[in-house]
Amino acid sequence: MRFRSTLVLGLLALGATAVRADIIPTLQSSSAVAGGTQFNYTADVTTDQRVETGDFFTLYDFGPNSNLTAPAGWTAVSQASGVTPPTIIAGDGPELNLTFTYTAAPTLTGPQNLGIFSAVSPNPPGGLDFFASHATKAVGGAIGTKVDNVGFVEAPKLAAIPLPAAAFMFPMGAVAAAYCSRRFRK
Repeated sequence: MRFRSTLVLGLLALGATAVRADIIPTLQSSSAVAGGTQFNYTADVTTDQRVETGDFFTLYDFGPNSNLTAPAGWTAVSQASGVTPPTIIAGDGPELNLTFTYTAAPTLTGPQNLGIFSAVSPNPPGGLDFFASHATKAVGGAIGTKVDNVGFVEAPKLAAIPLPAAAFMFPMGAVAAAYCSRRFRK
C-alpha cells in the first residue's frame, strides 16, 4: 500500500511540473488534399506568457511535407533537425520537423490565439508526436525570462521507428520496477 501511495504521489508531482505552458499548438482539422492530408493547427499563448521576436514552436517528426503556411509575422521551415528550446530534450526521430518562428516586432501577450499554421503530409492523421515551444514570461518575478515547454500534439501517422533512447529506457524501467517490487515484498 505504501508503494502505491508513493507511486501515485510521484506521478501527481510529475504531472504538476508538466502543466506549465507557453505556446500550445493544437490540431484544429485535417482534410484530404492533392498530395496527401492538410493539417491545420491553431496555436495559443497562455495567460502568463508573451511571444516576442524569435520565439517559436516546433512540431517534431511530422514527416515529408509541403505547402507550409503561417499567419503574418511568422516564418515556417521544414528541416531534418528541429529547432529545440535550450532546456528541452525532445524525442526527435529521423522524420522532418516543422518550426514556426515569430518574426514580427509587436509583442503578443496571452491569453491569445496566434492563428492557423498548416502543412500538407502524404501520411494520414492518426499519430501523436512531440512539440516544443519557446516563449517569454509576461508576469511574476521573472518577467522577460524565456520559458520552454514540451508536450504532445496530433500529427500524421508515421511508420514506427524505435528511437535509441526509448529502446534504452524500457529495459531500465523494467529493471527498476522489478527491483522496487522485490524490495517492497520483503
